[in-house]
Amino acid sequence: VGDDGKIICVELSDGLCVVLNQRIEHEKVKNVSVIQCTDKSSCLEAECADGIIICDVYHHFVYPKTFIKSLTKALKPNGKLIVIDFHRDPAKVKSHSEQWVLDHLRAGQEEFKNEILSTGGLLLDSEVLVEQLPENYVLIFKKK
Repeated sequence: VGDDGKIICVELSDGLCVVLNQRIEHEKVKNVSVIQCTDKSSCLEAECADGIIICDVYHHFVYPKTFIKSLTKALKPNGKLIVIDFHRDPAKVKSHSEQWVLDHLRAGQEEFKNEILSTGGLLLDSEVLVEQLPENYVLIFKKK
């Protein structure tokens, strides 16, 4: 993001917010901040972000459509939402047991993609497979 950019970490857990803030202070990083969200809202200001990355947590969203709408509002015009999550396929996820993959991941790539598109504010920009992340898929959405 460079010296002029900023990174906002959005986290639900009280404890992890404390840990993140301690790490930021310890590292003396000036352009990173933490916002505690709720399970229904990112608590980000409208049109504050050029891009948002959700990595390996989308499958935990309790109110995914509501939360995605909150993130969409936070995106600037033409902003991008990048979702990285596990394939719901035990043959592709070798770091966890088959039972974990099927029980822990509430749905797979297609269902998540359709869930996000159904919120109405985003268009699918691309679907990417990253060689270095064989257990994951990447969905890139663009704000309408």
